[in-house]
Amino acid sequence: HTSQLGASHPRAVEAARRLVRWLTRRGLVDEAEAVLLHALAAAKAADAAEEEDSETTSAGQSEDERQHGGDDRATKLLQSALLDKSFNVASCLEKLARAAKRPSASSVLAADLQDLREDGQSSGSDEEDQ
Repeated sequence: HTSQLGASHPRAVEAARRLVRWLTRRGLVDEAEAVLLHALAAAKAADAAEEEDSETTSAGQSEDERQHGGDDRATKLLQSALLDKSFNVASCLEKLARAAKRPSASSVLAADLQDLREDGQSSGSDEEDQ
């Protein structure tokens, strides 16, 4: 999924999380941690690249262009989508709302990594008690 969709895409993140759960159930915690670390690094890199692209695009535009949609390609793409007969305003608003509420890929993966490490520490202390 990562090569096709990008490391921060929800499907790529979910694929990594499913693999981590599968590895963890089989007792392969170190491998699960490695998967999370790799996915987290890729998601952070994707976030940084996206931010850099955004800054590069806006840096080449005048203030007037930034305020009035100077990116012609994006404007044309949005315009064609809005004018398409299959465009559904309610569906678009629902997708935007879900996207706005969704935590970033890197925050989800970082939380999973923290949980995995905390579970590993608690199970390690349980073994020492026995």
